[in-house]
Amino acid sequence: MGELYRAFLEENQNIDADLPEDSWTPEQTKMWWEFTAEETKRFAEERAALAERLRTEHRRERERGAPA
Repeated sequence: MGELYRAFLEENQNIDADLPEDSWTPEQTKMWWEFTAEETKRFAEERAALAERLRTEHRRERERGAPA
């Protein structure tokens, strides 16, 4: 069981962890897709923030190393 799936089941304890996904109700399936969409968005935002931080650090290092 993947980490994302475990997190989903922890958040939605009304879903039986032993129940295969193809046995879920339409509402449970919708909850899963909404959860994964939100987690994907959060991951993308974290990656964008990290990329920006690395660009800033790289720019500062270049500026420090540049002749005055």
